[in-house]
Amino acid sequence: MHRTSFLDHEFAPDSELINAYHFTVTDDFDYSQIKAVVERAEHWKIEINGNEVKPTEGEWWIDVDFGVVPIGPYVKKGINTITTSVSPMTVHHETMPIYILGDFTVNPAQIGFEIGKPHENPLKLGSWKDQKMPFYSHGVTYTRSFDIKEKMTQYVVELDNWNGTVAAIYINNEEAGIIGWPPYRLNVTEKIKEGENKVEVKVIGSFKNLFGNFYVEARGQINPSLMKRAPEEQPTPEEFDLFDYGLFGDLRLLGQ
Repeated sequence: MHRTSFLDHEFAPDSELINAYHFTVTDDFDYSQIKAVVERAEHWKIEINGNEVKPTEGEWWIDVDFGVVPIGPYVKKGINTITTSVSPMTVHHETMPIYILGDFTVNPAQIGFEIGKPHENPLKLGSWKDQKMPFYSHGVTYTRSFDIKEKMTQYVVELDNWNGTVAAIYINNEEAGIIGWPPYRLNVTEKIKEGENKVEVKVIGSFKNLFGNFYVEARGQINPSLMKRAPEEQPTPEEFDLFDYGLFGDLRLLGQ
């Protein structure tokens, strides 16, 4: 009964809800691949800069309720506005964040962040955040080659300085295992051969920088009550609580 008391609630026939989301694009580049992610997209009328768009049937991102909406043809340089609207209002139409996907950088502005052109070169060692990827949550792969003249008894991959949830190790395009706790070493003896060996380390981030909470320094369990402590005004980039993910030091292949 408690559950249906909410689901059965009826709003006035002339009730209406309109949400407006704004994002700024500062550079000229190919916008065609940009997409928006709208939770329960099928329940909303969605528009980008006054043009109605619809979610791609069967496509979702992270969660099956996160519908993917192609908005690239209508994105423009400057301020863009996505609106989600419904009339009459129902209990199923909750106001939730919208996520923008695509090949671009995210640059700090005076208030919040802005979308810029994609990276022209591969990422380097160091912070993803400092390389204009502050909200990136997936993985970045770092590669080194080692020439083994004479094979030794044992080999381990050792990470010097890194920050992530886990690091996946690949040797010569084969999965070798993971590194996730001190001393940050992995025995890869069986994967090593004489001659050239390709060692890849894929550092994995987390959903902390993607979903937040951004405005409270929260560690461990994240719960909805933290959202109540969001600032009344849009914070500056320096005020966002973001983890500093990346590979900061060298990766080593040690033999003995």
